[in-house]
Amino acid sequence: MVSLARKRVYRAVWITLVSALVAGCAQAPALPQSSGYPPAGGLRAWVDAPLDGTSLSLPVTYPVVCHGTDASGVSAVEFSADGSVIETTSNPSPSQTLFTAHFAWQPTVPGDYVLQCRALNPDGQWSTPAAAHVEVLAAIMPTDTSTPMLTPSPTPTPTATPTPEPAGLAFAAQVSTSEFHYPRDCVPDPSAVTITVAVSGAPQPTGVLLFHRYRNQSTGDSGAWNEGRSMTPLGDGQFRVTVSWEAIPEIDSLRSSGDPAWFLYQFVATGSQGTIVGRSQTFSDVTLTACE
Repeated sequence: MVSLARKRVYRAVWITLVSALVAGCAQAPALPQSSGYPPAGGLRAWVDAPLDGTSLSLPVTYPVVCHGTDASGVSAVEFSADGSVIETTSNPSPSQTLFTAHFAWQPTVPGDYVLQCRALNPDGQWSTPAAAHVEVLAAIMPTDTSTPMLTPSPTPTPTATPTPEPAGLAFAAQVSTSEFHYPRDCVPDPSAVTITVAVSGAPQPTGVLLFHRYRNQSTGDSGAWNEGRSMTPLGDGQFRVTVSWEAIPEIDSLRSSGDPAWFLYQFVATGSQGTIVGRSQTFSDVTLTACE
């Protein structure tokens, strides 16, 4: 049998070990919260894009991104602007506990907007709305500075008369192809052009819009400018966008004639408040023709 003294020793050691473990837990540092998500717990939603305080310039189509999460799943995410519902995106797999929804927002007038999204779970419960405040500024219009020369040659070469670039900014453009096609009883290949621009100088823009149109090489007639396409930032002052023949305004008029055309494009650089900080010449180094 164990003596009374030895039992007392065992008890003292046990109490010491337990006290040490409790003290260690009390002093353990708290786990850091993920900066990309709101605090965990329950049905909730948050806006990934745009960031709160973002400024945009008309015309614009902005990809609003929202997340919804709940332990029971997410059935849908609802988007609204200034309190009016503008889109509800259903989740094809409502048992998913995390759902990402996208909405192409196209504001038509300048002003301050409150964009909101909220998540719906399979039990019919809505989360508290998450919000982002966005400033939409007035439209930015392109200027057509190119003057391609018309010649009877079957493959005319355009020349451009550029306007001086705004002081401090320079635009260096690269294209994936010098010729792309539109369909005319055939399948176009390539059917799009990818344009990359490197903007150098100061002030460095926060965004670049691409404006484009076609000009018929046979008649000199031009289509309308597009409404301005936001280019994707690549870092180090570079931006990129891909334009297909389908995105060219009034392209059906050119298709009916089958004529070759110049694809004209211009870059407009914008600052943090959506103001114009630079504008390039109009480029005309890409040809648009009917596929064969």
